[in-house]
Amino acid sequence: MFCKTGYSQKDSIIPFEDAYKRVYQITKVTDSGRPVIDGRLDEDFWAQQGQWSEPFVQVTPYERAISPSTTKVKLLYDTKYIYVGIYCKDAVPEKMNRFVGNRDENRNGDLVSIAFDTYHDYRAAPEFNINLGGNKTDLIVTDKLNVNLSWNAVWEGRTFINRADSSWTAEMRIPFNQLRYNQLADSDVWGLHVRRIIRRNNEVQNWSLIPLKNNGHVFSFGEMHGMTDLPKPRGIEFLPYVMGKYRKEPEIVGSPYQKGWSGNAGLDAKLALSDYTLDLTVNPDFGQVELDPSVMNLTAYEIFYDEKRPFFLEGKHIYDFPAGTDMMFYTRRIGAVPSLSPEGINNETAFSESIRNVPIIGAMKLTGVNRQGVTLGVVQSLTARTSVHVTRDGRETPEAIEPLTNFTVARIQKNWQGNTLLGGMLTSVNRSLNEPHFKDNLIQNAFTAGIDFTQFFANRLYYIESKGMFSSLNGSPEAITRLQTNAVHYYQRTSGGDYLGVDAKRTSLNGTGGYVKAGRKGNVKWSFSEQFSWLSPGFDLNDAGFLKQADMMSNESMVEFRQTDVWKYFRNNTITLSQVNRWDYGNRSFGNSFLFNWRSMLLNRYEAIVLQTIGWNRVDSRRLRGGPDMRFGEWYAVDATLNTDRAQPVMLMMQYTGDYGLKGDFSLNTLAPSVTLRLGNHVYLTGKFSYAHNWDDLQYVAKVMPVSISSAFSTSNPVPVYIVGKMNQQTYGLTMRLQVNVTPDISLQWYGAPYTSTAKYNNFKQAMNPESRVRNDRFHLFSTDDISADANQYSFFKGADTYTFTNPDFNFNEFRTNFVARWEYHPGSTIYLVWEYSTSNRAGYYLPGWESNLERMFGLPSTNIVMVKLNYFFNL
Repeated sequence: MFCKTGYSQKDSIIPFEDAYKRVYQITKVTDSGRPVIDGRLDEDFWAQQGQWSEPFVQVTPYERAISPSTTKVKLLYDTKYIYVGIYCKDAVPEKMNRFVGNRDENRNGDLVSIAFDTYHDYRAAPEFNINLGGNKTDLIVTDKLNVNLSWNAVWEGRTFINRADSSWTAEMRIPFNQLRYNQLADSDVWGLHVRRIIRRNNEVQNWSLIPLKNNGHVFSFGEMHGMTDLPKPRGIEFLPYVMGKYRKEPEIVGSPYQKGWSGNAGLDAKLALSDYTLDLTVNPDFGQVELDPSVMNLTAYEIFYDEKRPFFLEGKHIYDFPAGTDMMFYTRRIGAVPSLSPEGINNETAFSESIRNVPIIGAMKLTGVNRQGVTLGVVQSLTARTSVHVTRDGRETPEAIEPLTNFTVARIQKNWQGNTLLGGMLTSVNRSLNEPHFKDNLIQNAFTAGIDFTQFFANRLYYIESKGMFSSLNGSPEAITRLQTNAVHYYQRTSGGDYLGVDAKRTSLNGTGGYVKAGRKGNVKWSFSEQFSWLSPGFDLNDAGFLKQADMMSNESMVEFRQTDVWKYFRNNTITLSQVNRWDYGNRSFGNSFLFNWRSMLLNRYEAIVLQTIGWNRVDSRRLRGGPDMRFGEWYAVDATLNTDRAQPVMLMMQYTGDYGLKGDFSLNTLAPSVTLRLGNHVYLTGKFSYAHNWDDLQYVAKVMPVSISSAFSTSNPVPVYIVGKMNQQTYGLTMRLQVNVTPDISLQWYGAPYTSTAKYNNFKQAMNPESRVRNDRFHLFSTDDISADANQYSFFKGADTYTFTNPDFNFNEFRTNFVARWEYHPGSTIYLVWEYSTSNRAGYYLPGWESNLERMFGLPSTNIVMVKLNYFFNL
């Protein structure tokens, strides 16, 4: 029946109009005779009520094909629940995959899922997954196929294997009080998407086809009719928690601030308010079970870390207001590391308390969609004024390191049938700066406002979208000067002399940003787009959002070809070509690049991704940390990934990254092999080793001023000297994860990640005219007679002036590991036992090789944390 290029029989392909946007009529039943949720579907409740759907349609490997493993669904509801029954025939029953997996991990095991567009506004949908092993996953999926796995609902689901029938069935009971909806007076329609995945051959089936080349994920849902007289749940939920923690840190002799046991308690609550839902949290526990990865940052830019705290992740799609990699609301600003720290702490005569995160007094979220299709989201959070006790020479005093701060975020968006979207967003951060050192260092008030608009045409084949943002920050002259001279702005750099310059008297900073984009996408092979973006020099999002660099304009042109049907040896191919040009507000071009991206899956389900970039005219305005811009020659970069079949018990992956200066200025090579093992139905193991060799002839070292000046030869206003050097850096990392799922509700997880980065510097140079197009004019290479080394310091002379800088060699070692035992002892109620071990140290010397670094790493002082946390869910 099958051949390499598709089905050989014409009648094995379902016509598109019969597969796309199907309609299902749900049946309302009485509250009596509710079924036992055991996965069997053998009760009269299922046999005598409702109707089975049409057989599902295959999406992959052959779009619109009739699968030999047939699937159908039945849906019913009463005044409290929606009931879902799914029947799954399997043509090869002995190869059914019933791996269990962790809660909220839907990548393993044969699986079925159902999603509801409850507002039928084509924006986002709650989705419920259950795999053959009984593992449950709930998430929010958006029209752009962004997935938020941190949304959690309380619902029931079970599966059952019928060996005699070569089939398995899934049974779900989803409470209405876990869904958010409002019923229009003249509508009984929800969007509906039901899916099945057969892992052994990567087969995906849909009840109503969502084409691989679609015009929007939620927009392409089928419809569920008959949703009348729906209940209005009170929607009152409470989740209190208690926690106990023991922390053992490396001993600091003489320090009075090393604590052992501590405890905490708090409450999360959820209340339904008409069309909206109010989430409240009091004294929340925002501790993260999952650790952030180790990073050695040698750039001027801030590192972005993903949010992992459930309170902020739930409803995240409502607050999304991205502009490329930048965003107006970066939730990790709330409850972050304190802005300031006590000075002069040497742990010999001066000691200080340690606070990892600013306490959050309370937070509130209001989210929902009203009957007119208006989506509203509001976040209000208050973080505490934070002080630490400091002892200097035996005398203890409190020192404030973070002011009382209020965060307010508001998002609104109106949707017209999924084809026109208009919205806006506001953020406000207000600090109580009642102490001089706060006023000198921190912005007092930071406001941002944005507006976004999207219009689709020709059944979503063409589109135009735009965003405009405005920021305004105010504070003392000292704080605004700090803002002007940080890495986002660098107003002091010489290339901005004709349009920037630091104004030490300013008390505010304003700017704008945004983009306009138009293009073609959807159910077509060829798509394209054109985008123009801008970020003015004074634009800043970093009090509530995330922005790496301002003072930029760019345009990007993109053409893409997508082949989603089987062709010769390929299941699918995507080829993308794009070209990017960037320039600053002084109309100086600082970057041009051309990108080629190829993604493919072979018939044996091996996958390959290759991204190649060739760039020219690159000028880096951040390399010298506010000094002159630095010009680079042409460069080439490649990212390549190859992996074997993800459905097999053993999956191998190889990743390679290369970044090369074609004039010989730098070279970066990273190789990262990994293996994933599925052992039986309960054990999952992954391991990834990475090695990077970074050779950079122009790595920033220091900005130095003369330490001794001869008045006979020196000027009265000495200028800084910028030093770069040749860095030879090697980085080693190993990431290991082991999970054991005893049952779908009991899991054990272990994570371990030793990390080493070590570098040696030589060939030091002084930046002379680093933006010159003549390469030899950019730097002066110090000879051995020009520079001398003494202990951990280098010295050189310029005229009669003496300059020094610290030896930049480094050796960074870090090891983090944790063990988490999780038991969902009652629906929505969980107990955790966590052990965390960490050690970290950066030394000012070079230590080659990983073996010697591992020996040193495991001899470093360490921190151990043991935590027990219990929460209990109940609703009214």
